[in-house]
Amino acid sequence: MTKVFVFTAAWIALLNVRDNLQHQANEVMDRLLRLETPLVTTEFVLLEVADALCTPVSRIQTVAFINSLQLLKSQDLRIVHKYYTQFGYKAMFSSQRSLFMPIN
Repeated sequence: MTKVFVFTAAWIALLNVRDNLQHQANEVMDRLLRLETPLVTTEFVLLEVADALCTPVSRIQTVAFINSLQLLKSQDLRIVHKYYTQFGYKAMFSSQRSLFMPIN
């Protein structure tokens, strides 16, 4: 089954109601969850999310969200400890950046 890498921008859009990409991120995430698609992200991505949403107003919600993701470590979500070159660097330098990317 194809896994999908979830980028920083997607997590931020899912958490931030004022984000321009929130509607798109919610639609894609809802579809992925309905299809039971395995998700992959990295600790570094979650660190970027925490950094981007560290204002006092959003800090508690952000920490709770990241903690809930840590509890999901299973078939549904894999949090990797390194930014693997097999999908990470290719995506970082791609001219077609997106919120989500299928990986094998």
